[in-house]
Amino acid sequence: MSILDYMVSTVDPAAYKPAGFATMRSAERPHVTVPHKLTLLSPQARFFRDRTTMVLGFVAGIATGKTFTGSRFVLDHMRRERGRGTLGFVGANTSKQLEQVTLKALWQACDELHLQYGEHYVYNERPPRFWGVRSAFKKHNGVLTMRAWGQAVCQSTTNYDAIRGHEFGWLYIDECRDMSREAWDVLLGRLRCRRASVRIARLTTTPNGYDWLWEYLEEEKQAKGIGDHERALVRMSTFENPHLTDDYLRQLLYSYSPQQVKQELLGMFVNLTAGQVYVAFDRHTHVKAGLKYSADFPLVFCFDFNRTPYCVVVCQTDGQYVQVIDELTMDSATTWEVATELARRWSEKHRGDVYVYGDPMGQHQLSTTSHWSDYDIIQEVFTKAFSSVEMRAGFSAPPVVDRVNAVNAMLMNGMGQRRLFVSPKCRTLIRDFEQVTWHPTQRGQINKTGEANRLLTHMSDALGYYLADRFPVTSAGVGRVSW
Repeated sequence: MSILDYMVSTVDPAAYKPAGFATMRSAERPHVTVPHKLTLLSPQARFFRDRTTMVLGFVAGIATGKTFTGSRFVLDHMRRERGRGTLGFVGANTSKQLEQVTLKALWQACDELHLQYGEHYVYNERPPRFWGVRSAFKKHNGVLTMRAWGQAVCQSTTNYDAIRGHEFGWLYIDECRDMSREAWDVLLGRLRCRRASVRIARLTTTPNGYDWLWEYLEEEKQAKGIGDHERALVRMSTFENPHLTDDYLRQLLYSYSPQQVKQELLGMFVNLTAGQVYVAFDRHTHVKAGLKYSADFPLVFCFDFNRTPYCVVVCQTDGQYVQVIDELTMDSATTWEVATELARRWSEKHRGDVYVYGDPMGQHQLSTTSHWSDYDIIQEVFTKAFSSVEMRAGFSAPPVVDRVNAVNAMLMNGMGQRRLFVSPKCRTLIRDFEQVTWHPTQRGQINKTGEANRLLTHMSDALGYYLADRFPVTSAGVGRVSW
């Protein structure tokens, strides 16, 4: 069985043993040569060449050349529309993403075609008079002018109201999963330039659960019987890119949970923010009675500063596997009381280093009359109790989804490996793993409403701060595994 087959099946990962990457990557990946000597993979070429579908999405895994292909589409379509006075739109969700990713790929595409800045195109400035180009703008902030091919507005979709005054003949939006449905509706309403030979919109992105993009391209299309000539999808898996190394793909599978593999690598619409939060947890495999504490190995304390209950997770790790060996819960306790209790339990028997992680809110002063923070108190108590103490709490909390993804990937990654184990004495953490759910209406937020949920989430939050920092799931799929 290939990994592609495995990831879309319901086979128990414990029964799966990788047969090698030759099997995983055996799918046919024909190359297609398009104009200007540009060589594309077959899915990229289908997206690039299509000039009949009104809205076409390239929804694919990471490292599949989505922005690469989209930027080449922009230049080729502007070339096709030359002389018509067609205005286009190039967008991304934020200005930073637009400048550093989307437009960067576009400038690289210009270089490949030997298009010189100032001679063949300008951006953010009025075209030179000697070009003889009649510009549609008085001010040229965010305007791309191709000397022979026309103009395009380059703007983030966040401030979509500023787009309302334009009429476009074509749209290209990169990583459109991050934009809002309202912004998309406004842009689509502006796709009405009469000079265009054909009015089309092109979208490139990795999926993001059952969001507006899924509703628009999948659910609404099927419910309303919309044909492929109006809305369509081109899909591509990360494993279909022959230019990626086996080591890179292994790191991706090592870092991602199976659900993330389906979304981030296979390009599937997967619901990562509904139902049970820690879907990879299995009491029978993750709870281990025989976990051994080492007095010489580093000890990690992970804090959540909720006062009822106050929660701390105690871990040890070898840089690859993590074992949760103990937990502490105290109701209506102060940080001084909790730190003192932890020191009492561990100081006499522990000889190794101590590391402290937790909620970044603990960096703040406890009151207007005190210069002490929670972490100041912990450091004061621990420095007297342990030989070596290092505070590792960050200054900002990771997004909830990133924190949850890091925990789930440690519970089980895309290779079927489990790297996080819990002592049966950690009953609060185990209850969190089994009972914490996503909020039913607030996308990407954990449900903390109701009396039962009020007592949940704090222990798993404490552990999540640590795992998101030390074993993060990154876009490159490579997590740090240092202390």
